[in-house]
Amino acid sequence: WGLVGVYVFFSISGYVITLRLLAEQAQSNGNIDLRRFFARRIIRIWPIYFLTIAFIYFVHPGFVDGGIGWHMSFLSNVFFSIKGAFLFPIHFWSLSVEQQFYLFWPFLLIACYKRNLIIVIACMMVVSPVSRWYFDAHLHNMQAALYAPSSNLDCLAAGAIAAVTEARKTWHQM
Repeated sequence: WGLVGVYVFFSISGYVITLRLLAEQAQSNGNIDLRRFFARRIIRIWPIYFLTIAFIYFVHPGFVDGGIGWHMSFLSNVFFSIKGAFLFPIHFWSLSVEQQFYLFWPFLLIACYKRNLIIVIACMMVVSPVSRWYFDAHLHNMQAALYAPSSNLDCLAAGAIAAVTEARKTWHQM
């Protein structure tokens, strides 16, 4: 059930972030204050994230998996996919997916302002199951099927599509 909880969290995150960014775009003629967006994510996540890494480093010296650089770069999910193993600290993978979403999503929203966003979201929803199938069936890498960035886009997209639907209802009421 833990993985289901993570997927629900991804969907909620996709919804909340997309809705906020779409609202900002609607109020500012398509613009998003990227500085403010990234500053809010950094202030909210980075302090406790890096404090946790430091704590684990001293409790579990050197990270047994040798991936401290990957974890510090928010690439734990990529590291686990490449290694093809469940490694300690496993919980960083979902935060990596979130940070990767935060990094790219605002730029996609700016590029797709009021056009093609549904197509992008639909592509995300198709890419993920295909990615999971490919990693599992062809590469026999279940970790990549679970953790690769491409394998988690559908959950984020599910939230994003709900946000777009809600935002469009608001646009039509104006």
